[in-house]
Formats: sequence, structure tokens, C-alpha cells
Amino acid sequence: MAIETTTWDSLRLLRSHGQKPALPVIVTTKPDLPRRLWGVGCMVIVHKAGDVFPVKLLDGLDVILVLDRCELGNSVFRLADAKGVKFARLQAWCHCGAHLTVAPILCESYSSAPDWLTVHAA
Repeated sequence: MAIETTTWDSLRLLRSHGQKPALPVIVTTKPDLPRRLWGVGCMVIVHKAGDVFPVKLLDGLDVILVLDRCELGNSVFRLADAKGVKFARLQAWCHCGAHLTVAPILCESYSSAPDWLTVHAA
């Protein structure tokens, strides 16, 4: 199955008809990601840096954020909370840890954790 690259307008039109994607929606700032995910079978929206992030369109959806920097996932998480958006599931790619997380954080705030664990593990 080919991956469908869409825009916010495509999702906006779908939602205006009372519909929503059944599969995960990946929101990314990386224009090459849709090509790399060929065959996965989900909706991919390439978000342009600096554009308004219409988080309300993601209400009730299974969302994966693959953004340029980890803190951007945290910003989307906070924006969604402020707007009352409830995701079916939200995951964000953490570049620092190279993993998907369900709790987007500011990685810099936890950069000293390995040192703390080393000192307090004994």
C-alpha cells in the first residue's frame, strides 16, 4: 500500500465531512519522510516550518510527530492541551534518544539524568 502524502487542507476537508483517518497520521517537517515510509499505509502531512500548526484537526486521531527538533513535539503537546485537543494516541520521535515517546519532553531538561543515575546507582 502506498503512503499518502497530504496537506493540512486535505485533512481539513476530510474532517469537514465528519470523517477521520482510520490509520495513524504522521506529521513531519521532513519532506523526504513520505518517500522513506513507502508502503506503511498511513496519512503523512508535511508541515512547513513557520506555518500555523492546526492542532485541532488532530483531535481524536492516532498521531505520530516526526519534527526537526525534540522540543517541537513538546510544543505541540502543550498547544494541544491548551486547545483542549484529545488524541486517540500521541507519539513523538525523540532524536536525542532515537525512539518514539508518548511523553514529549524537553530533552535538555533531562540531559544530566545519566550522570545522576551513575552517582546515585551505588
